Amino acid sequence: MRLSAPVLDFRRREALDAPDKSAIGRAAAASIPNDVTIFVDSSTTVLHFLRNLPPSLQVRILTTSIDIAAAALDHPIADVTFLGGKLNRLTRSATGALTAETVRGVRADICVLGTCGVDENLTLRADDIEDAFLKAAMMKAAGKTLLLASHDKLGRNATYEVAPISTISTLYTTTTSEPLISRIREAGVEVVEARSKADNSTGEK
Repeated sequence: MRLSAPVLDFRRREALDAPDKSAIGRAAAASIPNDVTIFVDSSTTVLHFLRNLPPSLQVRILTTSIDIAAAALDHPIADVTFLGGKLNRLTRSATGALTAETVRGVRADICVLGTCGVDENLTLRADDIEDAFLKAAMMKAAGKTLLLASHDKLGRNATYEVAPISTISTLYTTTTSEPLISRIREAGVEVVEARSKADNSTGEK
């Protein structure tokens, strides 16, 4: 298993693997139906998801992240709700008991998450304990969960457990050749391989 890398703040993570994150975000955004309520976490890949939502899509977005909320406001018609609380400098998102209680009081159609890693036991992991707690709470309060994870997150460990992969409906990733993919599918998870715009323009499958 790959060891967990040092924890980076939101701004530094946003700059990493931007083409992969954009492809994943675009693929996931294309799957969102009209008139739904969505929990989104503080993942930088989710930032690309929001930027790729169709401008005509009627959607209600709920988030604990100040950066995600700001990006969601760029959507011309999305209804955006910030779920407040004590702000975590690392994740730039609200955390704590007040935030968790607010999440538990909401029912969303879809939860869209990033992850710090999916370990060899097929468990979603997080580097921050409060982030792990909120991800789990959002998943429980949503009808289904979409996981956005580039290939480097598969087989990667992180300190805190979030949930087993079997609680995910669909995984959007940048490769289906990772050894864990077949096991993830066996766990009942749909796997969608996201392609970059360059790959799509050349007709690659």
